[in-house]
Amino acid sequence: MSPITVKKAVLTITGCAAFSVAVGLGVGYSIGSYAPDFIRALFPLTKQSADTIEIGVGLGTVCGGLIGVAIGVLIVAVIAWLGSKTPQAIDK
Repeated sequence: MSPITVKKAVLTITGCAAFSVAVGLGVGYSIGSYAPDFIRALFPLTKQSADTIEIGVGLGTVCGGLIGVAIGVLIVAVIAWLGSKTPQAIDK
């Protein structure tokens, strides 16, 4: 197993975050579209005409991004930890 470089670590975290943002955006849009009462139950909106899709997309994007960064950091930490456990070639 090759040691993880800074470039690989950044790409891993960025990729996980981008994927999770896309999933969170889709889930937030779906909830805002098909279950607007769920958004209204979470946030007591003063206007019934408040755009629940925008709120759902915003929440999904932010939560997805945070979860994606956390998962990416965890993956990088595990790879770095496992890389430190493997014996390295001894310089001659």
